[in-house]
Amino acid sequence: MAGDFDAGEDSAGDAVAAPVASPVITRPRALRFDPATRAHRINADGTYADLHPVDALVANAIFITAGRLNSVPGLGTDWKKIESPHHPRAKRTAEDMIKLALAEPLKRKDITIMSIEFETRGAYTTMLVVNYVNNHLHPRIEIPVSVRI
Repeated sequence: MAGDFDAGEDSAGDAVAAPVASPVITRPRALRFDPATRAHRINADGTYADLHPVDALVANAIFITAGRLNSVPGLGTDWKKIESPHHPRAKRTAEDMIKLALAEPLKRKDITIMSIEFETRGAYTTMLVVNYVNNHLHPRIEIPVSVRI
């Protein structure tokens, strides 16, 4: 006997199901780490700040190479070889270290390094600034990562 039942319309319960919305697909994200505070950044709304995984990989590789992460104490000692950013070989030494630290994303063509420069900030602070392009993002914009040396 046909009628409305808990299992649906008709005796077999073969009512047409309502369409289900497609799941929202988001780009991969990584937590944004702040080497100055040695913690992940938190947004004003209490959520963790995020960024593209390639950008996280680049930033962490540079911070580890610079010896800014205490969890990797054996790394970063090469930065001490750069006695002064004004030394004739300082820029070449820094470029070599950065390219070694970023060898994997460069090899996979995840990034393109646009420039590696020294920048003086104040009387006693020198920053090494790496400008690169994340080849997975559109539009492709130049992203700076700075580390104090």
